[in-house]
Amino acid sequence: MSALLYAKFRVGAPELKRIGQEIHDRALAPSGVEAGGEAEYQSLVNELYQSYSATRGRLILPLVIKKMNEIALAPSSSKDIVAFARSSISYIRGICMDEYDLWGEWFSTEEGLRDFLESICEPLFDHLRPRTIHETQILKLCELCTLIQTRYVHDDEDEVSPVDTHRLDFAALIQPALEDAQTRLVFLALNILRNDIEFYKPKPEDLDYPARIRRNATTANRNGQPILSGRKTSNATVKDPSIVDSDLGENGHEPQLTSHI
Repeated sequence: MSALLYAKFRVGAPELKRIGQEIHDRALAPSGVEAGGEAEYQSLVNELYQSYSATRGRLILPLVIKKMNEIALAPSSSKDIVAFARSSISYIRGICMDEYDLWGEWFSTEEGLRDFLESICEPLFDHLRPRTIHETQILKLCELCTLIQTRYVHDDEDEVSPVDTHRLDFAALIQPALEDAQTRLVFLALNILRNDIEFYKPKPEDLDYPARIRRNATTANRNGQPILSGRKTSNATVKDPSIVDSDLGENGHEPQLTSHI
């Protein structure tokens, strides 16, 4: 399969690249010369890119779609969006890197390459975007954003080797997935702020804090569980609920510091 996808495409690449470069050079009008038939050559260049992309797409896209379906149905990633993203994005990145290298053997410029690689990434987005939209766990969305940012999105401050000036900008290709996850994360966060904070209506038992203390002490005493106070004591004892009541001041609240002393 690798021989069919890449080895055979590399056989005639040098000669076709020379011809394509000649057409591309004629599509550029020399400085100081009026534009004439350059538009005709430019249309030929565009046709070269489109023909190559269509031919490669017919070979690559069915394999990518099949692989995405396999990852989506795998037990380890069928219900976990982070596991699915980790496996699927890693696979797509490998495919894009191989196609980027092969494109460089056919053409001397990267015109039309971005559109071709975006079409390769479409099966990934077809699976990942619905999962992201229907994800309800904020923690999972945070993990997804962290995964994409730390593994596939490079900061501008990262040092780039002078030799590696023509590397694949995979961060630009995967950016839509990161934006989808961030949009969904902001949506869920705003829902929590609105429902649980802005429009929160406390129940009477939520405000009856002294009673909650007594209930917790009673439950701990009944279950034989120690009350955690943060201090290390060798003989920890649990107070009886009546003792807890006696420690409380009037109206069931803690006494002031001066009266307590």
